[in-house]
Amino acid sequence: MNNNMKKYLPKASLFLAAGVILAGCGNDTKNTSPQKDSSQPKQTESSNTSTSTSTSTSTSTSPNESAELKTLKNLSKDPDKNDSSEGDFDLVGKYVKENDDEITLEIHGKQVAIQKNSSFESDKKGMKGDWQDKQVVVEVSTDKAVAESVKPTDKTLADQDGVYDRDGNEKEIIGKLIKNDSNEITLQTPNGNKTFQKTHDFELDDEARSQTKLEGKMVRIETDDQGKAEELSYSWIDQEETK
Repeated sequence: MNNNMKKYLPKASLFLAAGVILAGCGNDTKNTSPQKDSSQPKQTESSNTSTSTSTSTSTSTSPNESAELKTLKNLSKDPDKNDSSEGDFDLVGKYVKENDDEITLEIHGKQVAIQKNSSFESDKKGMKGDWQDKQVVVEVSTDKAVAESVKPTDKTLADQDGVYDRDGNEKEIIGKLIKNDSNEITLQTPNGNKTFQKTHDFELDDEARSQTKLEGKMVRIETDDQGKAEELSYSWIDQEETK
């Protein structure tokens, strides 16, 4: 080997090494490309998930309520009137008339006609006489303006002593709460004030406990066979007035 070849050999080796390094870098770059490509299905999956969620939300959205249904809900004080899972809500009014197709109530001085469902039921259990001018509760479907059933309120069923149901000597009584202390309860009934001793395990129901003030409101009590009050309950229906 002559001196000139010896002189350039180291440089050639350096160029060859650099070429190998560059080639290696090129291979690394190619190896990373499939990872970028493999990320594409994830983006598609994410996109599909988003589309599915949007579709599900759209499906679960309830249809717009009819003007008739909105009117009936506005006339009702039922706290569950906008809860579709309940299936129906209560509407309180004075009975006016009905035929095969609809029932008419007087609510806040206005007559309101409600279409009947094909399975409409009338429950007159415990009621004396006919429906005319009696305070009643009509169940209305939460998703369409149709009446499911009609029945008298407990105030309609109550006698002059406030008793609206009885089982032997046990009674259910409705009246305006006048006094409620640790030992006694006094209710105002058509026959005057009635005072009841409390049992040792007397309790209020959940609705009664949720009220900030019960005195002056219509309540119901259950008495045992000794005439003592076992429980006091509250309902928004009992607060409704029909004149």
